[in-house]
Amino acid sequence: MTDFNPHIVGFLCNWCSYAGADLAGVSRIQYPTNIGVVRVMCSSSIDPVILIETMIRGADGVLIAGCHPGDCHYDTGNLHAERRVKIVHRLLDRCGLEPERIRLEWVSASEGSRFAEVVDNLVEEIRELGPNPVAGDQPDLDILERLYVARNVLGDFRLNLLVNKEHQIEDVSNVFGETIPKERMDELLDTVASEEFNRCNLLMLARDSSISVQQMADRTGLPEEEVLDHTVVLVDRGLLKVDRVDDGSPLYLTISQDRGRISTLPAWAQVEKRSIESSIRNLPDVDETTKAWIVRELLLTLRCHNCERRRSDACHFSVCIRGLMSGVVG
Repeated sequence: MTDFNPHIVGFLCNWCSYAGADLAGVSRIQYPTNIGVVRVMCSSSIDPVILIETMIRGADGVLIAGCHPGDCHYDTGNLHAERRVKIVHRLLDRCGLEPERIRLEWVSASEGSRFAEVVDNLVEEIRELGPNPVAGDQPDLDILERLYVARNVLGDFRLNLLVNKEHQIEDVSNVFGETIPKERMDELLDTVASEEFNRCNLLMLARDSSISVQQMADRTGLPEEEVLDHTVVLVDRGLLKVDRVDDGSPLYLTISQDRGRISTLPAWAQVEKRSIESSIRNLPDVDETTKAWIVRELLLTLRCHNCERRRSDACHFSVCIRGLMSGVVG
């Protein structure tokens, strides 16, 4: 498909990669114009949900470019980005979309020619893969539905805790001097991602009408025993409920979150969010966007989903807090 002109979204680190792209421009180094650039403070400030959302909205590819390991302006931010992209690749594969559509590269401020080379190679690779199957007027609905499931998976608290603590779990021992080998950690991440993908899929199936365990097993192809185990977990989390009993078989229905979105946001954060929203509901002369920003900022000062400490004690960026993209706001 030689006439295909891919659309690529690039998230570039302010301190290195964006400066490298700027150097490519002032040096008049030629590279494809298929990429639209978004400047971010650090590659780690790109929430994985944004990457999935970018694919849902029709981008053919995504480039995340950050500082070389060891040169990050925020110490280990790029290593956090690497782990997040790794889990996104796993989920894209589950969705039936090529993981190669999302690429992470290291580009320093002095590597204008390397930036141009990276963009050129990515454009050619995406051109070979073809258009995003969920873009256009006739999207692949099966893949699109799975992408929505993946987006919800990335909002899961348990998965994010593992992803964001991976470095500490693998390399920094606990008080007992214990660490988890990388192979074991990869296996654990695969297991958690698979379990949460299946659970979010079940929540999607039970979102609009009640459904039995057997019906969910038939729709997903999962063993009925496994579906029952997931159902028990979801009921325990307060995300699924028994709607009614039909011929002795319970029918389950998803408990709606804000604006009908499926979210695995912890109960404490949901309570805090409702309380804050109630308090600011009648603020005079404040538009809805500003109110949403106030809710987010107040929530972020309560507890950080990444480091479990108050933002002022630990966080480099407000956008690093999981609450921002896992359903707390918007």
